[in-house]
Amino acid sequence: MRRWTPACGQSPMPRLTIRAILEVERQVSSVTVSYVPISAPTNHGDPHSRLARWAVRLSVVFGATAVTSIGAVAITHAVGAESAVEDTWLGWFLGYVALAGFLGSLGTFLGAMVAKIRRERWTLLWLPLCLFPVLLTFLVLGEAFWWE
Repeated sequence: MRRWTPACGQSPMPRLTIRAILEVERQVSSVTVSYVPISAPTNHGDPHSRLARWAVRLSVVFGATAVTSIGAVAITHAVGAESAVEDTWLGWFLGYVALAGFLGSLGTFLGAMVAKIRRERWTLLWLPLCLFPVLLTFLVLGEAFWWE
């Protein structure tokens, strides 16, 4: 049997000696592991932005004011007491409250749009995003078909 010999330019295979094995073991045991810190949000209570929280809260308030004033006018018309709200201070007040709710819902709609553009993922953001178009549709359809 022929013994292996290195070809021209190749180095001979190193022999593993006990000294080499102990040296490798010493180098491996001296390796330290450093942990990489994971970036976690520091605000554990509420992960949503301030803008998104304000948009949702204000849309609840403005939606409630608009629905309440429109509902009060609708009830008086359904009962047949139109004179209680037509051409009185109560009618003007309910009209201004409904207008404030409509304009406030526009503000919350814009705030929610900015939050969505910033990639805020919160299901409740659909409330201010839907409230303004619903009130606008109600106003347009009401003006076209129900009111004079």
